[in-house]
Amino acid sequence: MSETPRTLRTGGFDELFVAGRKVETPRVSATIELVGLGELALPTGRLSACDPMVFWELEPFTVELPAGSHPVRLSVALLDSVHGQAQPSAHRRVAAAQVLVGASPAVSWEMAVTEGQDPATLTGDLYFGYGVDAGTGAFIDASGSKALDRINDADSEHDLEDALAVAAAGPEPRLGANVTDEVSGLNVVVFPSGWGDGVYPTWIGRDASGAVVSVVTDFHVL
Repeated sequence: MSETPRTLRTGGFDELFVAGRKVETPRVSATIELVGLGELALPTGRLSACDPMVFWELEPFTVELPAGSHPVRLSVALLDSVHGQAQPSAHRRVAAAQVLVGASPAVSWEMAVTEGQDPATLTGDLYFGYGVDAGTGAFIDASGSKALDRINDADSEHDLEDALAVAAAGPEPRLGANVTDEVSGLNVVVFPSGWGDGVYPTWIGRDASGAVVSVVTDFHVL
């Protein structure tokens, strides 16, 4: 459980995924860019979100998604200013990460929780979220603990830190990477976590019929 001194966003997350949208808050002035990170395999339909370099024991959210593969994309804030201070043109922060499950717009949002967490016990701006201690977040199938173990092994050629560095240093620098464990075929989609370490909430979006269409982790940048 954690809290933020800012007003907690509890809906309207689709607004964070409108390319070119200008955002002005008391803290930042920014333009939204979208970055696609390919597909995430969810053979069990049980999604986990975590810092994949630190917390390898995966706890799935209680809401299950359709089994299969789903696209993942980032809302990246191209920051013009922070606290009124102009920023370099290349200053980008991941504002939110999304697993896109359906094509219909989300009309309601609920906090994603793991077993034993009850949003009804929260007050004010308290929220449940996952801890970040290495400046990274990720989406992965809940069965992927051993896959993460292999990927993060010191002798692995697919180390997540290296994958992020390669993506950021490419001819078209990008935030985030999609890394597959060759043994299981499971993949992890990893990305920088907003301003860095902290505790970040994830939200479930449902369409008018009640079907899950979106899962978004909000990194409190916007």
